[in-house]
Amino acid sequence: MAGEFLVKEETRIREQSQEAGLAAITALRQGHWARARFKTEDLALFFCFGIYLFFSLIRLSLPGLEFDELLFANGNFADTDGAALEWKIHFLGKSVPLMLMKYVGALKTLIWAPIFHLAGMNAVAVRLPAVACGVISLLFFYLVVRRMLSRRAALITLALLATDPSFIYSCKLDWGPVALMTSLKAASLYLLVRWIEKCDTRLLIAGSFLLGLGIYDKIIFAWHVVGLLAALLCCYWPELKTRMTWRAAIASAFAFAVGCSPLIAYNLTHWMQTFKGHGLTLARWGEPLLYRYHLFLFTFDGRAVYDVINQMSLSDIGPLMLKDHAGGMSTFLAALSGLPISATFMPQLLALSGIVLLILGYFKRLSRARAVLFFFIQFAVTAIFISLADDATGPHHTIMVYPMPQILIAGGFDALFLLGVNQRKLPLRLLRPCSWLVIAALLATQIIVDARYVRSFEIFGGKGKWSDAIYDLAGYAQSRPDRTFLLMDWGCGAQLLLLTGGTIKAEATTVAAEGGSDEEKLARLKPYLTQPGSLLVFHAPAFETYPLLSFFQQTVNTLGLAADLVKTFRQRDGQPIFYLYEVPPKGTKAYLREGKYFYFREAEQWSSRNGGDLDRKQGASGGRALGNYWGRNATDAVTYRFSLPREVSDAHLFLRYAFEGVSNQQYLLYVDGSYAATMTLPATGGYGYSEKEWRLHGFGFGALAPGTHEFKITPAASGQIVNLDYFYICEGYLNLALLQADR
Repeated sequence: MAGEFLVKEETRIREQSQEAGLAAITALRQGHWARARFKTEDLALFFCFGIYLFFSLIRLSLPGLEFDELLFANGNFADTDGAALEWKIHFLGKSVPLMLMKYVGALKTLIWAPIFHLAGMNAVAVRLPAVACGVISLLFFYLVVRRMLSRRAALITLALLATDPSFIYSCKLDWGPVALMTSLKAASLYLLVRWIEKCDTRLLIAGSFLLGLGIYDKIIFAWHVVGLLAALLCCYWPELKTRMTWRAAIASAFAFAVGCSPLIAYNLTHWMQTFKGHGLTLARWGEPLLYRYHLFLFTFDGRAVYDVINQMSLSDIGPLMLKDHAGGMSTFLAALSGLPISATFMPQLLALSGIVLLILGYFKRLSRARAVLFFFIQFAVTAIFISLADDATGPHHTIMVYPMPQILIAGGFDALFLLGVNQRKLPLRLLRPCSWLVIAALLATQIIVDARYVRSFEIFGGKGKWSDAIYDLAGYAQSRPDRTFLLMDWGCGAQLLLLTGGTIKAEATTVAAEGGSDEEKLARLKPYLTQPGSLLVFHAPAFETYPLLSFFQQTVNTLGLAADLVKTFRQRDGQPIFYLYEVPPKGTKAYLREGKYFYFREAEQWSSRNGGDLDRKQGASGGRALGNYWGRNATDAVTYRFSLPREVSDAHLFLRYAFEGVSNQQYLLYVDGSYAATMTLPATGGYGYSEKEWRLHGFGFGALAPGTHEFKITPAASGQIVNLDYFYICEGYLNLALLQADR
C-alpha cells in the first residue's frame, strides 16, 4: 500500500511540474509576442509620423507664401492701414481681430500671434505650426480608429493619411485654411468617442467647445458637425439616450456657443452676413456635380493640390528630370520622382473597400459594422454638402471629408484580414498577404507622389501666386522704406506685410477689382498716377487676377505721361511675375534726365513728430497728409531723416501745403539741428479737401554734404495750423509750373 501511494504521489508531482513548466513557457511566449507586437506597433508609428514630418519639413519655405495662406496674418496687422480685415474690436487701446472674412474667423490669428512674437514673422513661423497641427490630427485620428475599429485598422489609417499628398501639403501650405480645422475635427471626435465610452460630461463639454471653435475658425466646419450629429444619432442612439441628460445637453450647448461666440456676435451685429451670398448648385446640377466628382477624384489621387501650386500635370515628369541635382537628398527625390506613376490609386481602393464592406455587411460577416457605418455617414453627409455648395470649388473644400476615405479603406482591409484568419481554403488564406501587398503598393505610390511635390518645389519654387519670387519682392520693398508700394492687383499684399513685419508702406488698390466701364476704371486709376515716390506693383498678364497692366500702359500714353519700368521679378523658370512701375511727373522726369539730385518724401512719412497726426484729405497725394491741427502749438514739430549719396551744392526745398485763412503763416526750417531759414507760407483757401486748395512753395538754402541729414519744421509761433502733403529736395530750381500742372 505504501509503495502504491508513493508511486501515485510521484506521478502527481511530476504532472504538476509539467503543467507548471508548460504554463511558464506559455507565459514567456505570450510576453515575447506581446513585446514583439508592441515593438512592431512602435516601428509603424515611428514610420508614419516620420514620413509625414519628412515631406512636410523638407524645403519648408517652398513654394512661396501665398495670399490666402497668409490671410490670417492681416489680423496681426489690425492697426495697419490697408490690412484686409472684416471685423475687429478695440480693447485696452488695442485692435483685436475677430473676423478675417464674413465666414472665416480670426482664431488662427490669435493662436499664431505669440508664435510671431517669439519667432518673428517668416515662412518657418507660418508653416511649422501648421505642420504641427497635422501631427495632432494624425495622433487623434489614430486613437479614434483604434478605439472604434481595431489596432490594425488604426495603423492602416495612420499610414494612409500620413503619406497622402493632399493631406500633407494642404496642412503645410494651409491656404484653405485646413490644418487647424482638421486638428479641431480630430480632437473633438476623440473627446466625443471617449464620452460615449466613459459617460464623463467633462469630455462632452470639451468636445462641444472644440466643435464651436471649428465653426468659428471657418463656417464650412458646420458640414462636419452636421455629419457627426447624423452619425451619432443613427449609430449610437442607445448610448445617447442614457448619457445625454438635460444637464449634459445644456452644458454642451453652452460650451459650443462659447466656442463660436465671436461668429455669433458678428452675425448679430452685422445682420447675418455670414450666410448671405452663398448659393446651391441645384438649379444647374449636372455640370457642377460632374465637376465635384472630378475634384474629389483628383484630391484623393494627389493631383489637385499639385496642379494648384505648379500649374502643370502631376504626370508631366519631364521638367523634373531636366535640371541637374547635386547629390544627396535631391538625387534621392529625383529618382523617386522619375518612377512612372501618374497618380495614386486611392480612389480605386476606396471603391474596392466600399464593395467589400457592403458584401460583408450584407452577409453579416462584418465585425464592428456600427463603427464602419458611423464613419460612412460622416463621409456621405460632408460630401453632399460639398457637392451642393456653389463656392466649394477647390481641393481645400473636398479635403473636408478626410480622414473618412482612409478609415473606410482601413475598415475594408481589416475585415479582409479577419476573414482570412484560420482559413484552410487557399483563396481565403491568400486574403491576408494580398491585402498587405495592396496597402503597401498604395503607400508606395503616395510616397512617390510626395517626392514629386518636393522635387517640383526645388525646381520651380511654385508658380503664379505660389512663386517664391515673392521673397525677392518683399526684400526689395524692405530695402526701399522711402517708397510707397501701390498693389494694383490682388494676391501679394498679405505676404509683403508679413515678410516685412509691416514696416513698408503698401496700399492695396481696387482699380480693376471693382469692375465697371473703362471711364470708371480710369477715374479710379488717375489718382495713383500722380503720387510722387510711389511704385506701382503689377502681376504679369499671365498671372493677373484682375487684368489691369495693359489698361495702365494705354492710360499713361493717353495722358501724355511716361511709365518707367523700375524692376522685373521672375519665377525660377524665367517667366516674369511682378512688374514695378513708376510714373514720375513731367517736370521731374526731365530734371532726372539731367543727372541732378532729386528726393521726394510724403509729409505723413515722418521720422518723428510732436502734435497733429495723420489726416485724410481728398486733394492730398494718396489722400493723406500731416494735419489734425498740426502747428496749433509752438512746440509742434516734424522731422525727416534721409541720406544723401553725394554733395549737393545748391539744395532747394519745395513744400506742398494747405491752410485756410487770409494771412501768411511762418515756419522755421532747421537742417541737422541748425536754423536754416524762415518759410513764409501764403494762405491756400482751404485745408486740402480739393486739388485747388494745395500750393507748392520753394526756396533754396545752400549746400548739403554727403551722408545722413535731418530736416525739422516747426511753427514760428502758436496758432500756425497747416496741413503738409509732401516735399521735394532737389539740386537747383524746379519748374513749378510743370509740377503743379501734373497735379
